[in-house]
This record gives sequence, structure tokens and C-alpha cells, in this order.
Amino acid sequence: MRRHAYILSALLTACSSGGDATDVLHTETAWIGEWPCSGCDRIEVTLSLDPDAGRYHYVALYQYGDSLSRFEQEGPTVWADSVLRLAAQPPDPEFNFRLMPDGELVRLGRDGGIPAEGFRLTRD
Repeated sequence: MRRHAYILSALLTACSSGGDATDVLHTETAWIGEWPCSGCDRIEVTLSLDPDAGRYHYVALYQYGDSLSRFEQEGPTVWADSVLRLAAQPPDPEFNFRLMPDGELVRLGRDGGIPAEGFRLTRD
């Protein structure tokens, strides 16, 4: 874990303008965002990371008109090459995010590429 933190810290220091993205390695951090949804009105996402424990807590609220459906998942985090993987037990989905130099997280598509705009999380 320390090796991953060191590598990520070095990458972020090299890429970051001001270093504000690197503090995710040392403090509990939360990101929020609103994502598009093809089968609902929108998805409100909250992602909390606990770097000391190497764990995450992910909450997605799917809005259908006046009603909400909640999806929640927790598990271990894995950092590799500035990509954050939220590990999950099947049948729950695994998510991959790229930490951008500005500190935002961008959800990656299944192919590992950055999908169309709209799948970003900003620091809370």
C-alpha cells in the first residue's frame, strides 16, 4: 500500500499544478457529482475515500420523477498509475476513475478510456 501511495504521490506531484490533488493520499476525501442517466432523470453520486483504511463508500441516488432509488457499496480501493479502482464483490459493479491534475475524478469506461463528458466528480 505504501508503495502505491508513493508512486501515486510522485505522479500527482509531477502532474499537479499546486499539489492540491495529492492530499487525497493523506486525508479522508469526498467527491460529489451528478451524472447523466439513460433510464432515469439523473444520478447523484457521492464517493468517500478513507486512505488510511484503503476503503471507499459509494452512494448513487437514481431520480425517477419524484422518487429516488439508492445504490450503496463499500469495499477496498486499489491505486495504480493514477487510476483508482473501486473493488467490489459480484454482482456489484467495479468502477475505475482517473485522478486528474485538477483533483477531479473521471469515471473510466469499460475500455479504460474517458467517456463522454458528464461522468466527473468534484471535491466536496
